[in-house]
Amino acid sequence: MTTPTWTTEQLLQQAQSNSNAFALATLAYFQQQGQPSSEVIRFIGESFAVGWGAMQGHGAAEIAGLVAFNFASLGGSLVALLGNDRHATITINFPVKPLTDAFGIALEDYDRSLAMIFQTILGSLNFKLTTRRDNDNLIYELAAR
Repeated sequence: MTTPTWTTEQLLQQAQSNSNAFALATLAYFQQQGQPSSEVIRFIGESFAVGWGAMQGHGAAEIAGLVAFNFASLGGSLVALLGNDRHATITINFPVKPLTDAFGIALEDYDRSLAMIFQTILGSLNFKLTTRRDNDNLIYELAAR
């Protein structure tokens, strides 16, 4: 038997799918149990915020770039990043509806969960986050407090 080999691209695609699937399976679990997922989402945001502490004092555009980088690691792609030290807007192509459908999770619920995590992280850095979706694109707006 030969040992299977995979390209870096194949591994990246699988890791992106697995990351989204793990998050969606967690949401589906809470949904099936009839329990809100907000506590675990809050905990995740607070836990991740610790790792973002080094970004304290950095500008909105730089932080928005890091948010976009995190979405890219989940399979998203940056469409636009505009901003300065006080305000930034990122548009990320993040077409996950087929995956949310497969887990029985509404796309809006997944978007809201991700937004709650980033609101907690960005709040710890003194930024306010507003979000919306336009078809396959997520739009995140950061504003300094």
